[in-house]
Amino acid sequence: MEEEVRFIEVVKDTQLLDCPLSSLGISQCEEASKTAALLPRVRTVFVSPLRRALQTAYLVFRRHPNFGNIRFIVHPLLRENMHTVCDIPEDFDVAIRDYREWIPNLDLSLMLSDSLPTSTVETYWYLRHLQEPVKSKLLSRLFDSARLEEVSMSHKEIVLEEVLATYPERVENALNTYERCQAFKAHLQGYIEEEANSSQQIAVVGHSMYFKFLTGTNWPILSDSNGSFDFSQPPTEFKFLANCEFYPFDSHLSGTSASSSSPSQEGSGNFSPTE
Repeated sequence: MEEEVRFIEVVKDTQLLDCPLSSLGISQCEEASKTAALLPRVRTVFVSPLRRALQTAYLVFRRHPNFGNIRFIVHPLLRENMHTVCDIPEDFDVAIRDYREWIPNLDLSLMLSDSLPTSTVETYWYLRHLQEPVKSKLLSRLFDSARLEEVSMSHKEIVLEEVLATYPERVENALNTYERCQAFKAHLQGYIEEEANSSQQIAVVGHSMYFKFLTGTNWPILSDSNGSFDFSQPPTEFKFLANCEFYPFDSHLSGTSASSSSPSQEGSGNFSPTE
């Protein structure tokens, strides 16, 4: 019980909101950069918008011989499954500020969407891909709070309340995470077919729980079915990626010709490469 109380305190510690890498994570990134340098054909890096992933991508590739020509694409579908305070994004313009200067070819085009009003896109981008009714509930509270300025709460405070009310369950359910992963795979497949070539390597920088779903190969079986998977449950077979581990991702895509890998990190940073 005492251990659970301590963990709850960590879950709601606002200093950990969209936190950067720890000193250990930075060291892991510096070590992983040696591996990255051995991948001379990297031309594209897809990266989660969360701060620890952005930091991982920068630290892992900044000494790459082709750094100045690598296209870093910030992809909203790569965010971590929402469970604790560190999975709640900082305002995107704050999180991305330094990287606009540090990364020469930073592509933010996928962070824009017609699914939310223009004025809310950069602030509430992560709510686009939450499941219902959670998405509508949070958006309703956010817009009500904005109208009632005397009791206005930030989006981070409102989402943190939902995280704490839901904990130890997850705000984002397994099926929604699975569907986000499938949507990203489809986007990556299309990118490879349209813009990459057989000599190009692509990296994906994301998060451990997300990569669990992205690399999943087996799920529980639906009861009373003909053996169909129950994607409302987490996968039972998957590749666990340690912080900054490089893992060839090609086998999880269909018909790829370009090579893809992923690094990952949590509190330090993950690479498919993961952060």
